[in-house]
Parts: sequence; C-alpha cells; structure tokens
Amino acid sequence: MYFPRLCPSFILLLLSLHISFILASCPCYTTTTSTGNATFQQYRFLDFRSLPLSGPPPSPASTTDELRSQGGASGLADVTSPFFNSTNFTNTFAIQIFSQDGSHAFPVAMATTAQNILIAPSNTTSTTSNSTALSLLSTRQATYQSAAQLQTPPSLPFYAASIRLSARITGCPGAVFGLFIYHSNVSESDTEILTRDPVTQFRATNQPSLNSAGFVAESSSVFAIPANNTTTNTDYKGNDGDNGDNGGSGNSGNSGVNGTREEFNTYRLDWLASDTEWTINGIFVGSKTYGVPVGPAVVALNMWGDGGEWSGEMGVNGSARVDVGWVEMVWNGSDGAGGSGAGNGKGGGRECCVVGVGDGVALADVPAAGSGNGSGGGNGSGRREGGRWRVCMIWGWMLWLVVL
Repeated sequence: MYFPRLCPSFILLLLSLHISFILASCPCYTTTTSTGNATFQQYRFLDFRSLPLSGPPPSPASTTDELRSQGGASGLADVTSPFFNSTNFTNTFAIQIFSQDGSHAFPVAMATTAQNILIAPSNTTSTTSNSTALSLLSTRQATYQSAAQLQTPPSLPFYAASIRLSARITGCPGAVFGLFIYHSNVSESDTEILTRDPVTQFRATNQPSLNSAGFVAESSSVFAIPANNTTTNTDYKGNDGDNGDNGGSGNSGNSGVNGTREEFNTYRLDWLASDTEWTINGIFVGSKTYGVPVGPAVVALNMWGDGGEWSGEMGVNGSARVDVGWVEMVWNGSDGAGGSGAGNGKGGGRECCVVGVGDGVALADVPAAGSGNGSGGGNGSGRREGGRWRVCMIWGWMLWLVVL
C-alpha cells in the first residue's frame, strides 16, 4: 500500500526540515573588534547589487516648494523604485523628508527628497541592472541643495552595533556622505566623507565636538583611507597613513598605501560600551573613548550639503553621490545586552554565527574562533546563511525518494 510508505517519507521530510532549521538559525552574532570579540542579538543584511533599475527621475525642481509638491503629502510619492516600498527595505530603513532654510551659518537652503534615492548602475558607464547599487544624491539648484537620508525607524532601537557597508563617493565639492549612529545632538558617532577633502581621507567624530570653551580636540579625527587590496581581511592592523589631526588613536602595521573614496571601500563603524571604532577595508584605523553614544539610537545614511563651513558650497548644477553595494548590521536592541567586546561568543549554550568578514556575504555561519571565548575572530570562510540548510534539505529529499 502507498500510505504506509508515505508516512515514513513524510516523517523524514519533517525531520530534515527540523534539523535544517536548527542548523541555520543563529542564537547570537559575534564579530571581531580591535580588543576581541563582541556579541550581538540582531542581524540584517541588505544587498543592492542586483536589483531592477529605478525609472528616470522627474526634472529637478527649481524651488523647495516645487520639490515638496512632487513628493505629495507624505513626501514619498516620488520614490524611484518599488523596492523602496518593499518590506525587505522598509523593515530596516525609512526615507527621511525634511528641509531647512538658508541662514548666515548655512547659506544654502537644503531639502531631502525621495527622488535622490535610486537603484542605479554601479558601473557608471553601463545602463544594465547586472550590477547595481543604492545611490544617494545631493544636487545643487539655484535656490537650494537637494539631499537624501535613510534612517532606521525608532521601532528598531540600537544600544550597541557593528555596521559595515560597501560604498563609493564621487562628485563635486560641497557635499557630505555620512554614516552615523544618533541618539541626540550631543550623543552621536559619525563617519563622514567630505567631497571638498582630498579623496584619500575621511573624518570620524563623536559628539559633542563643541563645548563652552570651543572645539573639543579629542572629538574628531581625520584618517587616511587604506587601500582596498583585500576582500576578507579580518586582521586588525593599524594604518600608517594620516592617523588624525585631532585626537585620533590608531595602530601601526599597514603599508601606509592610501585608497580613494572614488572606489568601493568597506567602511565599518563599531559602537561598543567602551569606545567607537573605525575600520576600512579590514584595517583598523582608529577609535575613540570620548563621547561614546548612549542608546536608544538610530542608524542613518545621508548625502547632503548646505553651503556651510563643514560641507562647503557646491556650484549651481553640481552634484555628488554615494553608491552603496550592501549594508550589514549587527546590534543589540535592548540596554545592557552586551556589545562590549567581552562577549563569550555563545548564546544559550550554542556558538554564535560569525559576521563582519567577507565581501558582501549574507552571513558567515562559522562558529567563533576559540570556542567563542572572546579571544579571536572568525576564520573568514564567508559561507552564507542557509548553506547547511540546503544540504539538509537535499539529504531529506533524497531519503524521501529512496523510501518512496
């Protein structure tokens, strides 16, 4: 009879699904910092490298009022791709709509718009979707400068985090790319690249950078961008380049060869209990114990300019952009959950999944080195989440066919 043969096959199938679920799930996530392993609760990976291209944007608005009318009541009527309305995107980021008038300190009015957030070719000489990127633009019109900002929603609080992204910044002087962790104006950690700066440098700042006495020297540093000559570097070697003009701390050990913001680099910002750390292309470049943010915080990406002293003033009809290939984030969503660099690499008796390695790998499911004792990092194999899941499913289906 068929039924008696179906029952064991069905049981085997359920068993394979159960085993694959156990193997593929991660009780926690660990990543190597400059001082050891840090353990986190939550994980997200967004890959923008193979998506349908955005449609052509409308003609640039001549005024901020016209720009707002294009965006509709919500400001989001002019999103350039259905992807930005998908839960895959909106569960992690929200497009921010706001504006500011010009002033003495910031002479150019600024307004963010969904028009400036695109899925565009990552090869600027190509018009195909074989290799794409998330692009944030800032363009200068006669009466204002348009900008773009993405931000994690307040319903997704951060109390500690490790954030990596692959990004390229190009364009005219007068714009700023920012990756930042924000709690308040005096509790914020920034990674910023100014298009008026040399193409080989970036700026790292913990707020507040000003107090009643003026500029706080230890709040901000200028670092050199290490050359992007590896995709899986997990060694926290220092950078011999410009380790900062104000309060930067970095280690010696790299060749000192500089990279450029105009190529794709992997930028990493670690927010831990004791400090914030900056790593580029697998090379640790510096950290700060001053002004470490407190939670809850949000994570934001933006491209902006306002004509002020920090961004500089862009010429009319000028533009600048950041192209992002992927974003990987691990974080703790509650206070006191760890992320201090002293985590034991285990969750409920099971070893954590390793993140923070590889070039845009969805998830490395290799256990932490040293049995999760916080003494080292992952082995950088870059195996993707679900690899063992697929193996189990294949074996389950093979057994099912054998029984039938």
